[in-house]
This record gives sequence, structure tokens and C-alpha cells, in this order.
Amino acid sequence: MVKVCCAKNCRNFWIPNTNLTFHTFPWSNKQRLEEWMNVVPSKSRIGKYSFICSAHFND
Repeated sequence: MVKVCCAKNCRNFWIPNTNLTFHTFPWSNKQRLEEWMNVVPSKSRIGKYSFICSAHFND
């Protein structure tokens, strides 16, 4: 499966041996899911196999 970031205007995709990581949405944690949906504007529908890249997270 190709991992592509679903955040608006982000063109990052998974490449082996890079520092970029990809994260699935926290479907089982409704509160965290709401936070993610409010913070990350999406260019498409968010689904079970949608990913967000680590470029959108603060350390």
C-alpha cells in the first residue's frame, strides 16, 4: 500500500529510509479524532486507510 499524506496541500508520500513517518487516524479515540479533524484540513475524504505524515506534528 502506498502511503500518501491526506493533508491539504501536502504532497509527501512514504519513501523507505527517510525520517518522515505516516500515521493513521485514531478511530478508536473519538476525542483525539476530533482534534485531528479540526487541525488537519483535508483535500479529500478521510477514511480507514488515510494517513497523516509527521510533517504536521510538533515534537
